[in-house]
Amino acid sequence: MPRHRKGYFTESSDGSTDSSDDDGDERRDSPHSRFAKDTDSSSSGSSDSRRGKRRKGFGGSGDDSESSSDGSSSGSEEEQDRHRHHRKKKKKNQQDMYLELGIGGLLLLVVVGGAVAYMMRSSSSSSTASTSSAVGSQAVVTKDTTVQVSGGTSKATGSASKASTTASGSKTATATAVTSTSSNTGPYTLILDCSGDTFFDDTCWTFFTDDDPTHGAVNYISKDEATTAGLISTSSTSAVMRVDNTTTLAAGAKRNSVRLGSTTAVKLGSVIIADIIYMPYGCGTWPAWWMTGPNWPAGGEFDILEGVSLQTANQITVHTSSSDCKQDTTADVTGTLVTANSDCNANNNGNTGCSYAETAENSYGKSFNDAGGGVFATVFSTDAVSQWFWSRPNIPDDITSGSPDSSNWGKPSATWPSSTCASSFWGDQTLVFDMTLCGDWAGADAVWANGCSDVASTCLDYVMQASSWTTSYFEVGYVRVYTI
Repeated sequence: MPRHRKGYFTESSDGSTDSSDDDGDERRDSPHSRFAKDTDSSSSGSSDSRRGKRRKGFGGSGDDSESSSDGSSSGSEEEQDRHRHHRKKKKKNQQDMYLELGIGGLLLLVVVGGAVAYMMRSSSSSSTASTSSAVGSQAVVTKDTTVQVSGGTSKATGSASKASTTASGSKTATATAVTSTSSNTGPYTLILDCSGDTFFDDTCWTFFTDDDPTHGAVNYISKDEATTAGLISTSSTSAVMRVDNTTTLAAGAKRNSVRLGSTTAVKLGSVIIADIIYMPYGCGTWPAWWMTGPNWPAGGEFDILEGVSLQTANQITVHTSSSDCKQDTTADVTGTLVTANSDCNANNNGNTGCSYAETAENSYGKSFNDAGGGVFATVFSTDAVSQWFWSRPNIPDDITSGSPDSSNWGKPSATWPSSTCASSFWGDQTLVFDMTLCGDWAGADAVWANGCSDVASTCLDYVMQASSWTTSYFEVGYVRVYTI
């Protein structure tokens, strides 16, 4: 920006003429003589010229004869004009300077304001990019991975006593829950949806056709065979898979059934939600909704819904390859520890695993079906593996709306925190639905004697009767997998 001087005058030389006549007139200073460079006297007397002194804001001073000549008067008027011109020029210069300073200040404000706005937009963009990056870095399971589960498990009955504490299946528990500060809180991103008419699509499930690893009296058949036999069907709202209930078998024969394994393995950092409308129940049945890792038991197993025969409360169980995975006996959960099943190591204690008994009402069997089923939610994370259950009337609104968030769910029914069961015990998990009959758990003599011996002498004898299995089917609203 141009800079201006303060308007000081630099022209200040004066001339003055002393004149005298016979009348003896006295000499006096002219008020304008300080602006004159040279003034010639009209008289014949001697003339005297003086240089004015430069002062801050003023010119020099000089004298003029009272009786000036015409030339002197003309020069004085000219100097007055030059003085007025100087004042006007000075005033204009000052006005121009103030105007330019004002414009410069305004421009500076505009530039500074623009810079601040740009910085704010950049900061906002960086934040959005960080969020997008965090979402994009989540472990999303590809749909190309096909996992076949081999190996087997056997179960123990345990004790499934109910407690009077508020259960995870209670609406009250949901309403009074303290918002969690865990990184596992939602909402989550949906990565797999198996529901309605597309429930049995190959992108969701692979049909298991090997021998039953738990030694049940069933033949697991293929998708085509199950479709032809009427053991699977779908509608716009649900899918059904059932045990054959039309064929009378010869002694020792096995009954056709269905077992599904998810085509896509589920990774740590996932939430699995299953809406189950109806489940198999009755003597000899052993239904399960569970998940298992590779190289069982090295990759772990988590039983979400499981029981046998006339059981009335769901049993939630973990099986791993080491006793270093333990239950946290001080965990704040609504389920109760099954004291008979306290060793998570599948190689010990007949592979009973370590279990909690669900305390929420209508979590298993006939009462579950009579209530319209319910929802099982599993958070599978590096922090913990935890489970919630709600009977149909108590399902949280965030799940019903498709935006699940575990911070709204209250206490879980069961949890295995990483502090007592490290995430290294868990591999990628295959989700499994199966319906076996009898086998290592439901067919055990002590279990059969507990309420079923009046319908047949043994479980295998009961398998032969077609009419025994009319209530042995799953009806599923959906299975959805979200990434945390």
